[in-house]
Amino acid sequence: MKSLLLFIVLCATPAFMYGQCTVAANAVELTNLVCTGGTTYRSGIAFNPNYNIYYSVNSGSSSYQIETFSETGTPLASTAQGFDYRGLWWNPTLNQLDGNGYGSLGIRVQNLDGATGYPLGTGTTVIPGMTQPATHSCGQFDPVNNEIIYYNAGNIERYSRPTGAYVGATPITGLPVGTGNLNTTSIGYTGCSGMEVVVYDIALRRVYFINLTTGAYVATSQLPATAPIESNQRMTYSNGLFWLFDTSTLTWKSYGVNQSCTETTNSIAPSICSSYTSPSGNYTWTASGLYTDTVPNAAGCDSIISIDLTITPATNSTISANTCDPFTSPSGNYTWTTSGVYADTIPNAAGCDSIISIDLTINTETNSTIIASTCDTYTSPSGNYTWNTGGTYVDTILNAQGCDSIIYIDLNLISADVSTTQAGTVLSANATSASFQWLDCDNNHAVIPGATSISYTATVNGNYAVEVTQNGCTDTSLCMTVSEVGLIELYSDNGLSVYPNPSNGGMFTYDFQSGEIQQIFMVNALGKQVEVPINLETSIIDGSALSAGNYLLVIHSDQGAFRKRLIVID
Repeated sequence: MKSLLLFIVLCATPAFMYGQCTVAANAVELTNLVCTGGTTYRSGIAFNPNYNIYYSVNSGSSSYQIETFSETGTPLASTAQGFDYRGLWWNPTLNQLDGNGYGSLGIRVQNLDGATGYPLGTGTTVIPGMTQPATHSCGQFDPVNNEIIYYNAGNIERYSRPTGAYVGATPITGLPVGTGNLNTTSIGYTGCSGMEVVVYDIALRRVYFINLTTGAYVATSQLPATAPIESNQRMTYSNGLFWLFDTSTLTWKSYGVNQSCTETTNSIAPSICSSYTSPSGNYTWTASGLYTDTVPNAAGCDSIISIDLTITPATNSTISANTCDPFTSPSGNYTWTTSGVYADTIPNAAGCDSIISIDLTINTETNSTIIASTCDTYTSPSGNYTWNTGGTYVDTILNAQGCDSIIYIDLNLISADVSTTQAGTVLSANATSASFQWLDCDNNHAVIPGATSISYTATVNGNYAVEVTQNGCTDTSLCMTVSEVGLIELYSDNGLSVYPNPSNGGMFTYDFQSGEIQQIFMVNALGKQVEVPINLETSIIDGSALSAGNYLLVIHSDQGAFRKRLIVID
């Protein structure tokens, strides 16, 4: 029955419509309202038929929340009550939400949002003062007599709704148990003729129906063994349902204790695949059309459902797939490794079967071999590998069908012989049948003009290498160091004079008349440059830190290179 509430409009008889009712001997649990926050002292529920929404109040403070729920129990809104409520009811006479408060707080009208029906947290106390029999009495509204009724110590006590004045008390008689079994503060108004009032037996989990006029017990509805058994507050009657508050889960639970059988109607328009089973389960339809079914509504009466049914058939399609193994079907349920025609099923846009015929071509991998000869290193056809030694290797690329093409590579790496020998200032390459170019390592491997023989004799101390071209490959040797070149007269000394020379103590003055000096430095007998202070303005060379011996002053100008031997003596 609970599942039916998801798609059948609840049509339990509202509390302000009256007629004959049938008592359910064994009530079932129906709608639940799950509250949040506050305390366990929920005291009243009311149903607004204009918006089909429930309200729940929490006694104990005006700052506690009044919560709003849909008819099926969905939370909609929550705001501060603005009043310390005990009883709560919908007043159909004035079309408003009323309630009574704690002690002498009186009767209040709660303000509602005109667009949604949600409480605004404000209201008006229309009747102040003690308008109830006890401090915590939870009232209900009798619209027939325009009175508020309360339960108090075995009596139904009545107060005028327009004035709040006490009207009278009617003793409850004929109960199958003593009044000590009853919830002490709460009462329910059903609107069922001849059994307008309900009270709750907390010991036996029973709802007793009472005649409002006579106070006589009329009938019993047994609740499930799981029903709450609170002795005060936490009980009410609203929208044709009996309500109890479960403090362990903060949930109002409703029970169908009576039935006022008014037939209801509803329309649904399901769209489904293949076949459709009616809500009652009594029919199965396989074609689109208009149908009718009947199920019980929330009050246990007939709910006649008009069904505008759309049956969506399965669809068919064909695809051609050209791929490498393996191939996974669109549904993911199959994997095929050979060509052929296959079938698969997936949901279509309507959520129904889409049957797919698959014309599948499986392409396989190919194999090939290449023989490669190259210098130094070899990059594989895929670009994924670089090899610097000969051998047999394997690489993979895509073939024309987009599948693996496995290539076996027989690699022969050719290299030039860049080994060298050195005898003093004479440097020699060891390669045969090759061409050579000697390089100055100290000058960023600059080419030495004319040095293209297999051997090269260095004339200046430094580092040298040879570039060898052999077997179509070109490579460069390691640099070799030459440090045995003496102070050879390589430069002109015309236009350069130095004095005193020899110098006792290493102090020299130079006279240079051959252009603008671009570079000036000194080297020792081994050809290694030495650091000495040289003043270009005074033309003084301070060699006082030099050891006794022979040195060479070298000047480069815009007119050429010049040198002068300098001698330092002790």
